[in-house]
Amino acid sequence: MGRIRFIAAVAALGLAGSVPGWAAPVSAAAPGLAARAEPPPDVTATSWILYDDTFGVEIGSHNADIRRPMASTTKIMTGLVVLERARLTDRVTISVGATEAGESEVGLEPGEVWTVRQLLVALLVESANDAAVALAEFVGGSVEGFADLMNDTAERLELRNTRYTNPHGLDETGQYTSARDLLELSRVAMEEPVFAELVATRVAGLPATPEGDARRARTTNQLLGAFPGAIGIKTGYTDLAKLVFAAAAERSGRRLYAVVMGSDSHFAEAAALLEYGFFEYGLVRLVDAGTTYLERRVGDQVLPYAAGAAFDAYLSRDEAEGVHLTPDFDGEEPVLVVGLPERELARLELDGQVSPGLPTLRDAFAWA
Repeated sequence: MGRIRFIAAVAALGLAGSVPGWAAPVSAAAPGLAARAEPPPDVTATSWILYDDTFGVEIGSHNADIRRPMASTTKIMTGLVVLERARLTDRVTISVGATEAGESEVGLEPGEVWTVRQLLVALLVESANDAAVALAEFVGGSVEGFADLMNDTAERLELRNTRYTNPHGLDETGQYTSARDLLELSRVAMEEPVFAELVATRVAGLPATPEGDARRARTTNQLLGAFPGAIGIKTGYTDLAKLVFAAAAERSGRRLYAVVMGSDSHFAEAAALLEYGFFEYGLVRLVDAGTTYLERRVGDQVLPYAAGAAFDAYLSRDEAEGVHLTPDFDGEEPVLVVGLPERELARLELDGQVSPGLPTLRDAFAWA
């Protein structure tokens, strides 16, 4: 009778299974996932969330659904609504009200005429409150009318813990969001090419003043050019909100978002969360196509059984340590079960050779 055994390959991570004499293949884990996972970094943020957009995985969060003031991250919604409802070439005449917005401004003067695109540069690069009011008045007819459009969009996007009363984010009763809602809004906004371009811009030219003095917009996002892979998106600060930041970065084909609200050090904390996500989590190759995982011995002949397809899984370092590969049967067919202690990840068919006239696999196979 034929005899089947599970191949003992090199155990790259010291992974252990329930059948003696077997181990994961050499390619069982991707580089960078060999060590044991660390816990998420300590942050001062009242609420935060870390999300892998490429694989749709929430890596970690804390108080992600509590409502908090959002400061200038409000301008993410402002920019999105403007891009949905205005042309970039539309011309906007600056009102007295816009010039009186206060706090962060680019120094708009009454009667100036800017294009929507120029105002969006001021809004999303410089975080200019006067540009926010100018755009709100142009698109919504008034600040109040534009806030209604912002809230309509929040409702459409199912941002249940978000409400707006102004387009710039200065502290005002009734304006709030959550870290989770801010994450979801950021993901939507970053799908708009113009928005994504502007929040990745470090320095941009603006129209000169009526007196001919040069104006330039400089990003408020200190991760741009400093944190590897940073691509945006928006910062904020008020006395009530403290430091707020929705950040995004891409490395090796993965895009991660980190949102911190009520932080004492928003750049450092967002960077720490992003670094944690990139380093501690990833797509792990657990099974290689064509690699032999079982053998069947018939007399002097050894018949290999190999995985017909590769299998990857999104895992943390801790999870990668706990992966086990277990031989099993689906009916009469041998399969390779890939699992974690708490759940099965996959059952993979193993392609092998069968000699004519042999008993069924269930009858003929015996595990070494």
